[in-house]
Amino acid sequence: MGDSHNNALMTAYRAIAEREHWRIDVAGHIGCYLTTAVQEAPTQGYTDSCQGWKRAATAWIAGHADELDAVVVTHATTKSPVVVPTGSTNDETVVQGLVDAWRTATDRGVPVIAIRDNPIARDDVVACLAQMQGPTTGDCDMPREQALAAFDGNEEAVRVLGDSARYVDMTDRYCTATVCPAVIGGVLTHRDPTHLTATFATTLAPALGDRLRAALDSLAP
Repeated sequence: MGDSHNNALMTAYRAIAEREHWRIDVAGHIGCYLTTAVQEAPTQGYTDSCQGWKRAATAWIAGHADELDAVVVTHATTKSPVVVPTGSTNDETVVQGLVDAWRTATDRGVPVIAIRDNPIARDDVVACLAQMQGPTTGDCDMPREQALAAFDGNEEAVRVLGDSARYVDMTDRYCTATVCPAVIGGVLTHRDPTHLTATFATTLAPALGDRLRAALDSLAP
């Protein structure tokens, strides 16, 4: 469950499901993810749609808890920031919103597996690569510290929930120690500054599937 960054992993989820013989149900809403925090939106209608999706998502989890092995979540760090209440901070609001929403699952015995958000790319990543002739260079890459600068709160929320949650970090598949390349294995990683290409998402399936399997195995009684 998640926003468009979750939806960008659809091709990976499909490949994982076929390899592992799993059923993976995917629910996504643009600019909206599984949190009790209110997210900023350009219109009231957009806010209402997002809040409605969150209610439907948590109701679905509650109604299907007996069928679920886990709830896998991810979300963008750069879109639809949360509304911070007086007396709180952005990071505190992000983490608390995740924890409260995830407890819809964990309180019913369903663990949560949170996937760290993908890094961002340059604003002009596609145009930059289109100007190249022959083999690509690193001119369109993004420095690691900039690509991963945003806070998604997943690791911190997993820590709060302890044994009922697990954290999956795919950063090593996106980045080196210094940069997050625009092209990996001959494949364009991003179709815009924040969204993965479907082709690159598919290449993540083996590693992501292995890490989801390891997370599930570590949660087994």
